Amino acid sequence: MPDMAARNINSDPAFTTGRTPLWLGRDQGALTHRDRRMFLIACGLLYFAQSFAAWAWPALDGYPAIERWLDPSFLPTDFYTNTTAGYGVDTWQAVLFGTIQRWTGIHYALQIAILTALRHVFWPWVLYRFFKYLLRDEDAALLGVMLGVLADFALPNPLGWSWLWGDGSPAMMAVFTMTIAWTEMLRHRAWSGFILLGLATIMQPLVAVHGGILAAAIFLFGYSTPEKTAALKNPANYLGALIFLTLFAWQYFSLEPPGTSKLPATEYINILVHERHPGDFLLSRMSLRDWADWGLGIGAILLMASRIWHKLPLPGVIGGGLAIYALICIAGYVFVELYPLRPVVDLIPFRTVSIGAPLLLAIIAFFCAQQMRAG
Repeated sequence: MPDMAARNINSDPAFTTGRTPLWLGRDQGALTHRDRRMFLIACGLLYFAQSFAAWAWPALDGYPAIERWLDPSFLPTDFYTNTTAGYGVDTWQAVLFGTIQRWTGIHYALQIAILTALRHVFWPWVLYRFFKYLLRDEDAALLGVMLGVLADFALPNPLGWSWLWGDGSPAMMAVFTMTIAWTEMLRHRAWSGFILLGLATIMQPLVAVHGGILAAAIFLFGYSTPEKTAALKNPANYLGALIFLTLFAWQYFSLEPPGTSKLPATEYINILVHERHPGDFLLSRMSLRDWADWGLGIGAILLMASRIWHKLPLPGVIGGGLAIYALICIAGYVFVELYPLRPVVDLIPFRTVSIGAPLLLAIIAFFCAQQMRAG
């Protein structure tokens, strides 16, 4: 059920006309839709060629759960495999890919590899649509995708966690789905965005939490007052929100360990932060090179932003999203490294790079498009 406030930006004169065409080697005229499709196909193939990993960590973390679901006697004394007993974060993979394997004979690892290949090929299209509706500028959207692919999405280079990985982990499938959800929110189809966030919640609950943060920022900072009113009056949005909240609550309570098996906070934080992921949690453990890469990159982006901020169509969404990302990272230092709190550790603050990185790349893309038009 479409939202009455939805806007077709393809028919919006401010979106399609009134701009100097971005010339990329054409003798006359701007890029056509066919040109853009060809560029996106090329980006998908290049991203696949440089990043695709059919079988790699952390996707391999889910394999024992699938094996145990297919064969209850699989590695009966293995500690890690035994943690997959009962409902867990990989249960959906076990049920889905295990069932398909039983019905078709296609090995689950091959299924995941095929899905991962498709994610790589179609990711440029998903990111392009997100940038298109965020920036209201098809040229900037295409530039953002091209720059991201050419840098293997290490542009910008964030602290801690990387934005995208090449394996078939549920987190990367959830990032793919979450980005489509953001696009739906920008299109004023909140009901659809909520349902997609619910799907991401099943894939990887934490990624969905981060996705929900930017979805809320889009509503708060990107919708005008009449658009907010229209969205709040649309029954479909409440149905979508109910689906999302139901799936989230189900995941949260199903994954919460019983009190008898729940590690004390101090021991849990030590294992997760100091033993397993110190380079992703602790600022004091990050290398000088990482700090230099991040500092130089942020400095350049701030300079770009100062030049084009007044031209951005949705500065509130970009600014608000980046402010939230920065605050979460600061909280990650204060409440993980200085005064550890379990809820903040569970949030994995620096993993909110999935919010910050695309917004930073959007600034770079918009600036570059403006500069190319200016000659």
